[in-house]
Amino acid sequence: RNAVLRDLVERRLRRVHEATSGRVGYVHVPDTCEMGFAEFHRYFGQECARDALVVDLRCNSGGFATELILKHLRNIPIGYEVARPGRGKVQVCPRVAVQGPVVLLIDENTSSDGETWAEAFQRHGLGKVVGVRTWGGVCAVGGADLDLIDGGSVSIPYLHWFVPGKGFGLENRGAEPDVVVEWPPAP
Repeated sequence: RNAVLRDLVERRLRRVHEATSGRVGYVHVPDTCEMGFAEFHRYFGQECARDALVVDLRCNSGGFATELILKHLRNIPIGYEVARPGRGKVQVCPRVAVQGPVVLLIDENTSSDGETWAEAFQRHGLGKVVGVRTWGGVCAVGGADLDLIDGGSVSIPYLHWFVPGKGFGLENRGAEPDVVVEWPPAP
């Protein structure tokens, strides 16, 4: 699975770089658990230094790390460290900061914490959300699971997502994109 994901991400990264002459960065986040957190940090440091950034949450299966990742997307340059002539290069401060506009890609397979990410990204004006409405399954499961005698299990929702001023509207509805774009089937 990891080799297939790495190939997909690297192919999309090259495609974005080639189409924009290297001016736009690309970061794919498959979930908001350990793997997604690692994937974000694997690419974000180098990709955020470009003129713009695409963050891809398509097929994001959710998790718990949105708040940790959103902090990075909220970083903006506060200044630049300018070395004396011949003693280094100009460095942005903070070193890992978004240099330009950010676009967030979502689809009908973006779920749970990926949906809360898309909604918060939109609400805080961090950039445009592009794609189709997410699936609307924000409630948390796992805190009250039941093991059945036949080896199966039942997951019972135990938390809902509430947004001040919006209420529980993300649940059963999903996050709405700013720009609707249907994804064609891959060739």
